Amino acid sequence: MLRHVGIGQVVLVLRHVGIGQVVLVLRHVGIGQVVLVLRHVGIGQVVLVLRHVGIRAGMMQRHLTRTE
Repeated sequence: MLRHVGIGQVVLVLRHVGIGQVVLVLRHVGIGQVVLVLRHVGIGQVVLVLRHVGIRAGMMQRHLTRTE
């Protein structure tokens, strides 16, 4: 999914939508589905995107942990 869109577009979307909204989307979609997407795209690519956007993995992890 993310591959087709392109990492650049993902970065723009994350910036535009905001991390709070991303967390809401993750809650709605379900962590399991997100993990499947991340596996398909590759964790390395996602980490690069998050770094580029300026989101710390630790911060994201806390949000995800809270939603489970």
